[in-house]
Amino acid sequence: MDVANTNRRIEDVGPDNKLKRWRATALAVFIIVALVSSVLAYFYARSQENAYLNNLQARMQTSVEERADALAAWLKSQEDKGTRLVNSDLFRMYASDIDNYAGDISGLIMQGGEGADKPADKPAGISDADAAYLREQFPLLERTLRSFAQLNGFEAGRIINRNGLILISTNSAVISLSDIQRQYIDKCVNDGKTQFAPLYADNNRGLIWDIAMPIFPPQQAGTKVVAVLLISVSASKILNTTMAPSAMMADSDKIRFVQKQGEDYYSVDPATAAIAKIGHPLTMDQAANLPFELRNSLAQGECYSLGLKLAQGQWWLVQESEYAASSTVVRGFWALAFGLALLITLVVGLAGFAMWWSRMSKINQRLAHSFYELANQEQLQRSLLDSINASVLDFICLKSVDGEYNYVNASMAKAFKRPADKLIGQSDQELFGYNTAKRLEMADNNVLQTAQAVFTRETIYIENVQHEFQISKVPYFGEDGEIIGIVSVFRDVTEMVRAQERQNKAMDGIVEAMVTAVEMIDPYLGGHSNRVKILAEAVAQSLNMGEEVVATVKLAANLSQLGKLFVDRALLDKQGVFTEEERAAMREEVQYAAKILRKIDFSLPIYTTVYEMNERPDGSGYPQGLTAGQISPEANILCVVNTFCAMIRPRSYREGLSVERALEIMRANPGQNDPRVVEALEQLIFSPLGDRCLSSLKN
Repeated sequence: MDVANTNRRIEDVGPDNKLKRWRATALAVFIIVALVSSVLAYFYARSQENAYLNNLQARMQTSVEERADALAAWLKSQEDKGTRLVNSDLFRMYASDIDNYAGDISGLIMQGGEGADKPADKPAGISDADAAYLREQFPLLERTLRSFAQLNGFEAGRIINRNGLILISTNSAVISLSDIQRQYIDKCVNDGKTQFAPLYADNNRGLIWDIAMPIFPPQQAGTKVVAVLLISVSASKILNTTMAPSAMMADSDKIRFVQKQGEDYYSVDPATAAIAKIGHPLTMDQAANLPFELRNSLAQGECYSLGLKLAQGQWWLVQESEYAASSTVVRGFWALAFGLALLITLVVGLAGFAMWWSRMSKINQRLAHSFYELANQEQLQRSLLDSINASVLDFICLKSVDGEYNYVNASMAKAFKRPADKLIGQSDQELFGYNTAKRLEMADNNVLQTAQAVFTRETIYIENVQHEFQISKVPYFGEDGEIIGIVSVFRDVTEMVRAQERQNKAMDGIVEAMVTAVEMIDPYLGGHSNRVKILAEAVAQSLNMGEEVVATVKLAANLSQLGKLFVDRALLDKQGVFTEEERAAMREEVQYAAKILRKIDFSLPIYTTVYEMNERPDGSGYPQGLTAGQISPEANILCVVNTFCAMIRPRSYREGLSVERALEIMRANPGQNDPRVVEALEQLIFSPLGDRCLSSLKN
């Protein structure tokens, strides 16, 4: 009994049609239950995730709003404290009087000379009485400003005129204004509104807020600004309080304080008084708030965050919730939903499997006997295959991925004159030598990398006898789909290669005879074919053409003048330029050569190359009038090199041109000669290799 008959018996013993229908129905029910439960689980988990994120957003919104409102109210209170001072008639009148004088007014606000009672020089344009009045006011205003700052908890206070000169200061030492302070003072003067400058860190006082408030002339509020009150407020304490955790926040939640300066955003840490530039952009909504979404944290990692802009200045309070903590909760929703779906599916599947198993138990007993017979048949067939493999003349072997032979057939063992088991465990280097092993290793690596068959031809010495092998290598896959070895088939084609070499040698003799015959009828063609061959081969190699193109160019160059055998000898010997009729007759040489070459099988495109070598890129060539792109690369090379060799050699009616003049003419006619080939020819001519080629041309 053969394997096919046994397989048919197994099919006959298999489940009946009723059982098949039941199994199909059960499988359909199982798939439907799995799909429905999965869809329900997906929508449940998605709804729970959305509800969680909505709740997280609402919680963060409430938390940030409360803190932002409290901080904005605190800032408003600081502004209100300063408002009482800038609305004081005493300060408004003093600032207005000072503003009336142009030029250097330092003499009005400083005590000069060596003695304390000696006043400084008054500025020009002011009377002694006015100067004395303003000087008398200065100590009172200075004490009032200092008391105002101390009572309201300000770090410092300064009255500054419109030109940036400090008129009154609570600091005993003169502290110059920073560029940022000057910028916001100018903005306060120009806009006539209170300006909140960005936070900055002070080594002694921590984080400082500067508030620039306009001072208007008496009874002229809202007109021009005559001075600015600059108060400095400590921000560390209020920010620490504002950013402290609350009961509404999870352990992973953080409050961040962000300020914008120019086009950049900065994160402010009140605990360390550090102000760090945020490395990634923040995209605000139309209300200038930071919308709730998943983004990069202001510290590190990913988080859900939401930010609100304060009513004053360019500041935001941002609350962040770590993505890892949120994702743990969300994954719990998905795990629960799909766990229930899987449980339901498994219960349905197990119930169906139990019913199917009870029906299949009897069938399995009948199948076991049939499979036993099948195993016996497979063993018989394996023995048959082994006997066939042993009689195959080709070498068949299996090599592991680390390069050791695991199997060789009888033909390979016989060639090495050793038992097959003695070759097991050997490597290519041990069997064939170092150089051959390296070449075979390249093919093996190609098979392992591409997982596809690789075909090569190698010259290999076995027992000091040279052999030519065609080698096929294919990957050998294991049960897991991974490559565990390489199967190689070595076919000895030594006799075929020797026969091809003899054929090629005979063909070379025929070609040489044809070239000699052509050159005998035209004395000016003596050595021309050989010269074209030398240069064309070198040009093809410099253009990185393949081996087949180089071989085609060499052989076609030798046969390029074959058609002249059939041209009238009188035309070949004519002294002077051809007429149009004579030129047309000379062009017939292409057709003559085509008739001969068309019937010869060169295994290379020799016929096409010779037939097209007189075509030109602009279509003015012959015999077909082909244009660039239609002409073969081999014909392009022969066209350029043949033209060059003809130009530099003398003819019956002219002297040969110089190399430089010939190349100049060819470069000037790109429609007649492929510019790429002309450039390659020129580079070759003026190289050491070109010198040798020209020397061979002269000889």
